[in-house]
Amino acid sequence: MAVLGLTAFFWKAILIALVVLAIIRLARRAGPLVASAVMTLPLSAGPGFFFLAFEQSGAFVRDGALFSLAATGPVVVFTTILVRALGRLTFAPSLALATAAWLAIAYALLNVELTMVLALLIIGAGGLFAVALSPRLPALGPLDEPAHEWRLTVLRAATAGLAVAAVSVLGGRLGPELSGLALGFPFTITAASWAISAVHGRALTRQVLNAAKLTIASYAVFCLVLYLAVGPLTPFTAWALSCAAALICAFAIAAIGLRRSAGA
Repeated sequence: MAVLGLTAFFWKAILIALVVLAIIRLARRAGPLVASAVMTLPLSAGPGFFFLAFEQSGAFVRDGALFSLAATGPVVVFTTILVRALGRLTFAPSLALATAAWLAIAYALLNVELTMVLALLIIGAGGLFAVALSPRLPALGPLDEPAHEWRLTVLRAATAGLAVAAVSVLGGRLGPELSGLALGFPFTITAASWAISAVHGRALTRQVLNAAKLTIASYAVFCLVLYLAVGPLTPFTAWALSCAAALICAFAIAAIGLRRSAGA
């Protein structure tokens, strides 16, 4: 049984890493908005809930989706603090500050009776925080792709894959609340922004992260649809519908943003 469990863990990690690699590849050279739209897709929560849909009850998935939905608010706070901190600090201390803020809010969520209304209010509070503190950044020109960027891309994909695989494997032990929050942690945002910072520098990283206050909507849509659809639909069907809704939302945000940029 231990061997089977280890095999399942690595297959999940590999599958998720391949998904991350494939989608991030599409975002290359497309600009900060498109890169952010891809980065904030539920690349961690999506595969994680896919496995949970097969391994856990519908009630477990639904409760986990509610906590992942509420985690959108802390993620917006996380990205806003990271953008601000990167203006003065290097990536490591900036990430430490942003992570501390996320953990503090996530801990508070475990000590309240969470409802959908409260989750939406938390997201709204995170949005107001972003609007108030997000800096105005100068536009950047196109950047050339470094020759060795693929190594960092593989590393960030592997990091996300291992993290999500661990959460999905331990989902039954963590419970829906911790599973939902863990899947809501910005693994992909962290890994992608670290790689962009290492390859292109902090200026482009801040541009991509700053766009997240808009593009994070696709992740919130995924969690909301999953929460509402589990029950009327089977967990797997609800998951598929949630993924479709998130992709449509991300595509719409990117298309509208690119159209406005072209017309400016």
